[in-house]
Amino acid sequence: MHLGQRVPVIWYRMRIRTTPRSVDQSIGNGIDLTGVTLPGAPVVVAGSNGHIAWGFTNSYGKWLEVAPVPCRTLDRNALAVHWEEIRVRGAPSVRFPVRTGPGGVLLEQRQGQCWFGSWLAQLPAASNFNLLSLEQVGSVQQALALAPSIGIPHQNFVVGDREGHIGWTIYGRIPVAMGDRRADGSSGWLEEPAHPTTIDPSVGRIWTANARVTSDPDQERAIGGETATLGAEYDLGARASQIRDDLLAIQAPAKPADMLHIQLDDRAVFLTGWRERLLAVLDADSLKDHPERAHYRKLIADWDAAADTGSVGYRLVRRWRDLTQAAVWDMILDGLHIPADESFSAPPQFAVPTLRLLQDRPLHLLSPRYASWPQLMLAQADTAIAQLQRECGDLDRCTWGQQNTIHIQHPLSRALPFLSALLDMPTLQLPGDHDMPRVQGMTFGASERFGVSPGHEAEGYFHMPGGQSGNPFSPYYRAGFKEWAEGTPLPFLPGPAQHRMTLRPVSEHSTPACSGGERTCAMANRP
Repeated sequence: MHLGQRVPVIWYRMRIRTTPRSVDQSIGNGIDLTGVTLPGAPVVVAGSNGHIAWGFTNSYGKWLEVAPVPCRTLDRNALAVHWEEIRVRGAPSVRFPVRTGPGGVLLEQRQGQCWFGSWLAQLPAASNFNLLSLEQVGSVQQALALAPSIGIPHQNFVVGDREGHIGWTIYGRIPVAMGDRRADGSSGWLEEPAHPTTIDPSVGRIWTANARVTSDPDQERAIGGETATLGAEYDLGARASQIRDDLLAIQAPAKPADMLHIQLDDRAVFLTGWRERLLAVLDADSLKDHPERAHYRKLIADWDAAADTGSVGYRLVRRWRDLTQAAVWDMILDGLHIPADESFSAPPQFAVPTLRLLQDRPLHLLSPRYASWPQLMLAQADTAIAQLQRECGDLDRCTWGQQNTIHIQHPLSRALPFLSALLDMPTLQLPGDHDMPRVQGMTFGASERFGVSPGHEAEGYFHMPGGQSGNPFSPYYRAGFKEWAEGTPLPFLPGPAQHRMTLRPVSEHSTPACSGGERTCAMANRP
C-alpha cells in the first residue's frame, strides 16, 4: 500500500493465534492470523489467516458528490450550523461554523454559487467493523460474499485462497443510485450479485494498482467511473499494465520471490515513449550551434531505461516530460481562457493525451507563443537543461538518486531539526518512481510490502520502512528499514519471542503487579 511515509511507521505487525471457539471445520484448530493493523485498531487490515490472504489498494470512484446551488434560492433558516473549535497553542482558540443543508456540507460560496459536498464515508450506515469477519473466512467465495456488508472507505480488495482461487471486489458499501445524490445514502445499498466482483478470471491474474479493474459496464457504473470526473480519477494505468505484463510472464506456480521481483521492478517502460519523442526532436538541425543540447541528447541516448539511483538519462527525460506536460496543459487552459493555477494542475491521465498531441501536432491547439510543436518541445528541453545545470553543476552528475532521496521524518524533527539523527530514518537514495511497480518518492512509497501464499506463510516475506517501537532508543525502532530499502526479503511470520507479557485477571480491588523476565502481570478484571 503506497502512502506518505513517516516515523513512527503507519502499520503495526501482528500475529493472533487462538484456540478453537467454533465447530466450523474451515477454521481448523482456531485462528492463526498474521498481517498488519493500525495501532489501536482491533482488526488486521491486510495479511493471511492460513486459508486466505488479502490486500487493499485505494479505489477511485464516485463516492462523493459536490454540486453548486444558487445561493439566492437557499432558505438560510434551513441550514443547520455546527460550531467547530481549533485549539491553537499560545493563542486563543478559533471557532468557525460548519453549515449543512440537503446537499451536505456547505464547502464554499463563490460568485453567487453555494457549493455543497457529501461523502459516503460520513454516513453512519457506511461504516462498521465487519472487516473482522475476515479472521474466520476460509475461501475466496466467502470473502467476496462479505463485500456488500463491509463498511470502510471504498477499496479494491484482492484475495487468494489455499485452493488456488483468486478474486477481486470493492470493499465498502455501494449505493444503489448510479447518478446524482448517490452519496447521501438515501437509495439503499447494493447486494449480491450486483456488487462488483470478479472470481478466477480466465487470464489467471488480477492486478489493481489504483487503476480501472473491471471492464464490465454494469460494474463500472456501480463504481461511478463513467460519470465521475476524469474516469473516477483512476491512476494513469502505466503501473498497472507493467504489473500485468510481469504477472503474465510468470510460469506457474508462482513463488514469493516472483512477487518481490515485480514489486521492485523499476524499469522505465512508460517513460520510454517520452524518450523517443525527445530524441526525435533533438535532430541534427536542432543541435547546430547548441553544444549543450548535443550533450543532453547523448546522455539520454545512453540511458539504462530504469529509475535506478545512478541513472542520469532517466532524470533528464523525466524532467523534460514534466515540463512539457505542464506547458501543454497550461496552453490548453489558456486557449479555454481558464487561469492556470494549482487548482487546475494536470491530472495523471493527461500524460497519454499529451503524447498524442506531440505526435499529431495539431496547429489549431498550438499557442501563438510557439512557431511549431517542435519549438515548444525544444523550449522545454532548454528549460530542463538550465534547471538541471543549476541543480547539479554538470549534467553528467545529475543522477536520479540525487533527486529521489528519501526523507522519512518524525514530526518532532521537522520542528526541531537537531533531533533528526535520533528520530528520523536514514537518508538514502532509492530507485523507483510513480509510473512503475516500485513506487518511490522522497516522502511517498511502499508503507509495507509482502507476498504470501495462504497455508505457506513460512515461505512468505514482509517489508516495512521501520520497526514496531516508537522509542528511538529501542532496537525495534529502525528494525527492518535497511531490508525494506534494499529489497532484501524478511520472513512474513515473526521469529522467536524476545519478550513476553502475560495478562491474568485478578480480584476487583487488587493492584496490578509485574515480575520476572517474562513479565507476568496481574491486572484487575474490570468491565
